[in-house]
Amino acid sequence: MLTILLIFVAGILTGQFVKKQKKIIKTSNWLTFISVLALLFLLGYEAGHNPQVQAHFDTIGIKALVISLLSVAGSIIFIVIFNRLILKK
Repeated sequence: MLTILLIFVAGILTGQFVKKQKKIIKTSNWLTFISVLALLFLLGYEAGHNPQVQAHFDTIGIKALVISLLSVAGSIIFIVIFNRLILKK
């Protein structure tokens, strides 16, 4: 856990030093997007490859859908509130 926290703090400090360099920010945004896509693909692969998950799709399907939709909705609501209150856009 300490390692993750140190990496996070290192990222924050690095972000403070390079926030004026547009090319680094653009590259970072692109790498973040590609990483999220790769993680989603690998999660889907693991779910499709695991026989136990496949056997229980009917019981976990609706619950997983509801949890996923609520997670996405919560994220969107948080971003809207953050943008309006903190960033004042």
